[in-house]
Amino acid sequence: MGPHESENHIPLHHEALSAALDNVDEGIPMDEEHTRDEGLLSSTRTRKIARSLHQLFLDQNSKKGANSVSLNQALEGKKRKTSARFFYETLILKSHGLIDVSQEQPYEDITLSPTPQLEAEVQRSGN
Repeated sequence: MGPHESENHIPLHHEALSAALDNVDEGIPMDEEHTRDEGLLSSTRTRKIARSLHQLFLDQNSKKGANSVSLNQALEGKKRKTSARFFYETLILKSHGLIDVSQEQPYEDITLSPTPQLEAEVQRSGN
């Protein structure tokens, strides 16, 4: 158990997010990685992560009544490269106002939560 994990730590297992993370670059040609479109989700990877997070938020809300996700739990067992890419995509989503992020203390876990704009953007981009 890490220094910032609680004793009642429960691993987060979500098939859609796990698949999106494991295949974050699969099917994304290099020249289309950051193709601009009319919406806020400007890259194929960002759209893929946004859709997966959106589904994860919905699942968390229906199962646990919680509308947030622990970044540590979401990335548990993932490779460093995959985790770094996912973190970068969360920064993009935050900068566009699609998710909120919070961290109580430096080096503690980061909590991700959706904003109303995430639902609208995922629907607009063809969920």
